[in-house]
Amino acid sequence: MGAVMSRCTRPLARQSRRGANALEFALTLPTFLLLIFGLIEYGGYFASQAMVDSIVSIGCREGAMIDPLLEDVPSVIEERMLELVEGLPLLDCDGRCVITAAETGVVPGRSLTCQVSVPYVGLTGWPVGLPEDVMAGSLMRYEWQRAPED
Repeated sequence: MGAVMSRCTRPLARQSRRGANALEFALTLPTFLLLIFGLIEYGGYFASQAMVDSIVSIGCREGAMIDPLLEDVPSVIEERMLELVEGLPLLDCDGRCVITAAETGVVPGRSLTCQVSVPYVGLTGWPVGLPEDVMAGSLMRYEWQRAPED
């Protein structure tokens, strides 16, 4: 008789557990989605930051090798860094980028300061508290350290 009773009560226990599983799933799904989309957003932000760091480093390095007496180095480097920003997939400039290059110091310590600020466009659109802009800067000494001839 005990075996017959236990067989009859098992389906009832299983049916009541199905509702608990659905409830647990409904309660944990938003947290899980927030975690997944947060990871995607932060990954996109850090990838954008790495790209902007590379752009500034490349632009400033190229500018430091140009003879400052022959060309207007800051304008050449600003154009080059803008080309690099516009060529990358995660960075969307649309005229809102701030790209600056400036010469500082005097011979024999002349250097080039480069800065880039690009607005970050989120990948998923979820608000996870990231900065609005991705920024980077670099300072390089000129390879050509010579005074202008009078």
